[in-house]
Amino acid sequence: MGYIVNTGSIKGNKEFTSEAKDKIISIIGTATWSLDELIFDEYYDRYFDETLKELIKELKPLGYVLNGYVTCYGDRDGAIEIKDNKVTELTADEVVIKNAADEDLIRELKSRGYKVIEEM
Repeated sequence: MGYIVNTGSIKGNKEFTSEAKDKIISIIGTATWSLDELIFDEYYDRYFDETLKELIKELKPLGYVLNGYVTCYGDRDGAIEIKDNKVTELTADEVVIKNAADEDLIRELKSRGYKVIEEM
């Protein structure tokens, strides 16, 4: 069995209440948080995307909308993006593409022979 280290943070749309904190602790154990943000520093969870989906499911009825970004290292490099309670896993290649500057992406597409229309 390998490992995956998750680092990053997730913001809630409002301050976490004691009821929300109890649910967070029951799902992910101890966490560091400010008023409306969960901070993960070397959080070990091989299936963190599933853990986050469970967390969202429990917090949604309390009126929470979560957004954030968590980088994953170890057996599977990549990231987990949370936008408006939707969890998306990103591979290491997808992270590179997502973080690349627009100019770099356009230049690469043009070098491959694509015609690119730049609109703002």
